[in-house]
Amino acid sequence: EFRLRPVLTLPEEDQGEMVQHIVQFNLSGRQVQEICEKGLDTETDEKPDSTAPHIRRFVKSMRRVGEQDEDEFLSSLLHEEQSQEMAVARIESLITFLTRVKQKINT
Repeated sequence: EFRLRPVLTLPEEDQGEMVQHIVQFNLSGRQVQEICEKGLDTETDEKPDSTAPHIRRFVKSMRRVGEQDEDEFLSSLLHEEQSQEMAVARIESLITFLTRVKQKINT
């Protein structure tokens, strides 16, 4: 309980990630408390984040997605788009978007 209580002070989208860190790194209650007080991202100390919430969620989800998620991703995408053609169009649109972002990083 002592280790998990500070996690509740974090935004909902960060709580799961923090619990993963607690398990993965076997963090003590004091370590958890310090991390939660400072926040998971040290970059937020530099300037307020005005990024749209859906963009932040997408970027964070990119860290968590792995090869083991392919089948579940496919199933969810087909359910959401309701046709194979729309799912393929969505993927192609996302690939185009990510390619443009990658080009901006490399310039």
